[in-house]
Amino acid sequence: MFADENGVGLERLHAILLTYSFYNFDLAYCQGMSDLAAPLLVVMDDEVEAFWCFQKLMEQMEPNFHKDQNGMHTQLEMLHTLCGQLEPELLAYLETKDCSNFYFCFRWLLIIFKREFSPDATMRLWETLWASNDSHLALFVALAILRQHKCKILEEEMEFDEVLKFVNGLALHIDCVQTLQDADWLSQVARHHTAHAPDA
Repeated sequence: MFADENGVGLERLHAILLTYSFYNFDLAYCQGMSDLAAPLLVVMDDEVEAFWCFQKLMEQMEPNFHKDQNGMHTQLEMLHTLCGQLEPELLAYLETKDCSNFYFCFRWLLIIFKREFSPDATMRLWETLWASNDSHLALFVALAILRQHKCKILEEEMEFDEVLKFVNGLALHIDCVQTLQDADWLSQVARHHTAHAPDA
């Protein structure tokens, strides 16, 4: 749909993003929004419906695109906490390499893993996230991916730049179904820890 630079697909996508920039003038357009809008347009194949679906999605995602990046920082801090609870060995290693800010996961969370999976797998992932009762499932997806590759990261003693390069290189090579299963398991373990944690 978007292969032709002068094609109808890109024209419709541009119209959606331009309309949103006027609809939410305070936020306007930010890099990454096209990654969120494009799959919706592909699935719906209707510019108006895709726009309103994108608008509702942005109600949830807007903090990620604020200039202060507060929404992203909050998620990365939560990912840090979850990693400490569920993968303490990995977190301890990342702290020794000044990687514990988890900035190498920034793209994952900003555009909900859209560039990490094929279009069909992305739609499966998004529908799972939106249907879940766990509002933090995306964080468990991120942790599941890191958990799958923890041994390689530790064995090769990756520095931050190497972790970032490695993580970006995983795009289109991640098993969506297995990752969702792993994320669900991690979510259950986290709930168990919370339920049995001593009162403060």
